[in-house]
Amino acid sequence: MGLTVLVLAFLFFALGVAALVLAACRRHELNTLRATCTQYEAVLNHLPAGITLVDASLNVTVHNAALLEVMDLPADLFAHGTTSLETLVRYNAQRGEYGEGPLDTVVGDVMARVRQPEPYRYERTRPNGKVLAVHGAPLPDGGFVTIYTDVTERHKAEAALARESFDLQTILEHLPQGISVFDDQLRLRRWNRILLEVLELPESAVYEGVPFEELIMFPALRGEYGPGDPVELVKARKALALQFQPHRFERTRPNGRTHLVEGTPMVREGKVSGFVASYTDMSDRKRAEEVLQAKHDVLQTLLDNIPSGVTVFDANLNMVLHNDEVLKLVDFPKALAETQPHFSEVIRYNAEHGEYGEVDVEAKVAEMVALARHPTRHVMERTRANGQVLLVRGAPLPGGGFVSVYSDVTERRRMENALQRRSAYLQAILDQLPQGISVFDEELHLKHWNSKFVDVLDLPDGAVYPEVSFEDLIRVPAERGEYGPEDPEHYVRQRREQALRFEHHRFTRSRPNGRTHLVEGQPMTIDGAVVGFITTYTDITDHMQVEQELRTRNEIFRTLIDNIPGGVSLFDGEFKLLAANEKFKQLLDFPDWLFTQTPVTLESLFRFNARRGEYGPCDVEEKVQALMERAAWREPHLFERNRPNGTVLEIRGLPLPGEGFVTIYTDVTEHKRAIEAVERLAHQDALTGLDNRYTLESRLDQSIADARRNGKKLALMFIDMDNFKSINDSLGHAVGDEFLIAIARRLRETARESDIVARPGGDEFVLAITNIQAVSAAVRVVTELFESLAEPVMLGAQQIIPSASVGIAVFPDDGEDRTTLMKHADVAMYSAKNAGRNGYRFFDAAMTVAADERLRMEADLRRALTNGEFVLHYQPKIGTASRRLLGFEALIRWQQRDGSLVAPARFIPLAEETGLIGAIGEWALNTACQTLQRWRAEGLRNLSMSVNLSARQLRNPALPAQVQGALARSGIPPERLEMEITESVAMEDPARTVEILRELKAIGIGLSIDDFGTGYSSLAYLKLLPIDCLKLDRTFVTDIETDPNDAAICAATIRLAHTLGLSVVAEGVETVEQARYLDGLACDVMQGYYFSRPLPEAAARAFIINGVRGGEPAI
Repeated sequence: MGLTVLVLAFLFFALGVAALVLAACRRHELNTLRATCTQYEAVLNHLPAGITLVDASLNVTVHNAALLEVMDLPADLFAHGTTSLETLVRYNAQRGEYGEGPLDTVVGDVMARVRQPEPYRYERTRPNGKVLAVHGAPLPDGGFVTIYTDVTERHKAEAALARESFDLQTILEHLPQGISVFDDQLRLRRWNRILLEVLELPESAVYEGVPFEELIMFPALRGEYGPGDPVELVKARKALALQFQPHRFERTRPNGRTHLVEGTPMVREGKVSGFVASYTDMSDRKRAEEVLQAKHDVLQTLLDNIPSGVTVFDANLNMVLHNDEVLKLVDFPKALAETQPHFSEVIRYNAEHGEYGEVDVEAKVAEMVALARHPTRHVMERTRANGQVLLVRGAPLPGGGFVSVYSDVTERRRMENALQRRSAYLQAILDQLPQGISVFDEELHLKHWNSKFVDVLDLPDGAVYPEVSFEDLIRVPAERGEYGPEDPEHYVRQRREQALRFEHHRFTRSRPNGRTHLVEGQPMTIDGAVVGFITTYTDITDHMQVEQELRTRNEIFRTLIDNIPGGVSLFDGEFKLLAANEKFKQLLDFPDWLFTQTPVTLESLFRFNARRGEYGPCDVEEKVQALMERAAWREPHLFERNRPNGTVLEIRGLPLPGEGFVTIYTDVTEHKRAIEAVERLAHQDALTGLDNRYTLESRLDQSIADARRNGKKLALMFIDMDNFKSINDSLGHAVGDEFLIAIARRLRETARESDIVARPGGDEFVLAITNIQAVSAAVRVVTELFESLAEPVMLGAQQIIPSASVGIAVFPDDGEDRTTLMKHADVAMYSAKNAGRNGYRFFDAAMTVAADERLRMEADLRRALTNGEFVLHYQPKIGTASRRLLGFEALIRWQQRDGSLVAPARFIPLAEETGLIGAIGEWALNTACQTLQRWRAEGLRNLSMSVNLSARQLRNPALPAQVQGALARSGIPPERLEMEITESVAMEDPARTVEILRELKAIGIGLSIDDFGTGYSSLAYLKLLPIDCLKLDRTFVTDIETDPNDAAICAATIRLAHTLGLSVVAEGVETVEQARYLDGLACDVMQGYYFSRPLPEAAARAFIINGVRGGEPAI
């Protein structure tokens, strides 16, 4: 009994303990369930999509906050936690969610569909414009769940992108130009229909991404880029395209149409992203109807709904809830997620896998955990390393912890960015076009434009913006008076009415800035309905100027080639004659009928020439073929052709830019003859045909070298014709030339074939006897020479007996080189001349003494001019009748540094020969004028000064200027200066003498002929000379009292002079008898030692003051 009670008591105790334990377990499970429900409720309320859960009885048992927001439902509709589905449907029907119709009928139809639930998915547009994506699925217990996602923004983005693409497509389709757009890899990205027409491309060959080289192979194979391998031509054009340089050129296609090709690189963010090329038909200035036709990449289809990932962390920051979507979105391992990891473990995993970029892992963990301990409501975007963009919404949970919802918005962001890029791409294309472009819709609102449009119309800032009306834009130029002087609103209305017709129009308009634009408008249609119009504005000012320049240049070109002295012909690349001048036909003897053929070809001209024997005997067709093959080279060429008629043509061919060539024909017949003559003159004396100095020196060097090598001698003879100057002066230059020719002929006859006969110049000849054994051979030759010269030379009626002075130098005795031999032969020749002429002398060393003396005197003469060693002495000129002093003759003296005087007879000839006489004469002129001016300054006036002129001075064209300069510097009146010219000098070149003396006479000075009667003056010339005075030479005055001839000459000269209106001065008057005799002949002026020797300046001054021979009685 006791044991039973004990057992029963134990059983009751055990049962009681078990009951207590069971109750405790149930309470724990209930709390856990409640926490889980709270967590699920928090997740549902933070999902972006609306959710309803309907049970088998068609009651809405679960919904979230997003449902109320998405469907615009009042919260009190679910005030009791649940509500019937029919109540919800009726509420929606009442506000038109399901369309129009009787309320009960609409509700019945909806509930009928609900009672037979099946999985469904559709989109619905609410009355407020929102678009919902509705997803539904049945539940195992007979109910079903429905998710409502707001996809309104996605639809808007899709619509905007579609509109932009459609606008771009529409614009490009309505542009009048052919357009191609290539990317930076030269693959075609956009084109339009006009492009295919312009380039005659098959549609099958043009597709997005087709390489540049495949497209241009078509025209290359058709030969549109010229002759050559098409593959190589394509390579070359591709290489040019890869440079991405702006280009603009015109190209004429085989069909005769000319297109303006313009290419512009596209630059985005500082980098070249491709280029746009436009092809405008310029043949009749009609732009193609479409500028661009492009194809956009097919936009990636937007996702129907955006999946969301979810994570829930409790107050201890353990991840107590997640779904599979979040693991996929953030690439988080499922195994780790199922362990309910701590928040720090999640952050550490993400950081170690680069989710936050390059960071300090533990620092990042600490940072994120600190934030998670104090959660706040937030919305943020996170871009993952793989480029994925997540929209993260977070909110704290009641009692601690937080929920995060992850939505993949990568595609949405990509679409937004693509829309921005597409819009920028469209604008970039429009801005790169060379024309201004505007696009208006059917209501005449501006939809698209480019910067060139603003520039062309010179629109101010702020005038152009999206949707601006057509009339507001037109009003700007109208108010500037660009359409005429009337009320601007009149023109605005007029142009608006025209625009509303939506008709194609094309016209040119000149703006106030002087630029001319081609305006072309084209209506845009979709499915036959007008949706607006596109207008292009092309600046054709430069093109019109180019056309005018081309017309002008063509006229100039025609005038030019018609007036070119040579023949000109131009052929195109197919050897067709483009142009030729008359000279071309004349030079080649082409008949006019030959050029009436159409067309005239190079081949036809070759054939005509070959048939008439222009190229000599030949097979006509073979010759024509050979000539055409050579012409096909098209290389620059220059050659000469001897025509059958004896003319020589220089033919120069040059390729023209592009194709074709020009040929210039010049008749060089006379030029060739002149060249041959010049070549002869380069080696021969023009007068005698003998070797000239250049050839003489060259041959002499060679002959000396031969003599040295062969151990032979050479005799060099310098031959100077005596008195040749007298022959020239008395008989004229023509007779003198004939004389020299005759002498040259005799020298040739005397010399052997191997000898050298030359005329270095003037009346000098050289004869070199080469390859001789002894000097006796030279004696024999020179003897023969003098025998030959002894024969008279008949020149017309004149008989002249030649006389020569010959100097001989022998190699190697007298010199071993050409220079030495020529110098010694010259010395020997002067020795022969000084010995009495008409003879020869062999060189002797003693002769060099005289030559050295001459060289020394020449050096001293130059030094004297520099050191001022020349002085003037002045000889008085006395009036015969009045015995008054009339003036002086200035006579030069050389007073060396030691005080000794050098007679003029010694240095004047050397000065003449060396050319120093010019400087000496100019010095004498200036000094004489200055001396006279000094005397005049002292009151010694009414005197004249005579200055002698040398032959070289008379030949100097600057002489008049020198005289004027001397007069200006001294200040003496011109009539007080007299210049004296010897008779022989005056007669060297009478015509030139008359000319220079007239110039001097025009200055106002006096002129006189000195030494009259000693030369060979011609009275015919004498009467032409503008002289004032004749001076009788002293040779006639000396014996005037005793020699009847001299007396007669003096008397005749004085009478002749007076008859011609000239005065006479008698020189060399040394006695009273001579003075009285001349007085009796009425001589005007006397000069001589009887009155005074030439005096230094001081003595001459004293002579002026003291008077003329004070004790001499008047005659």
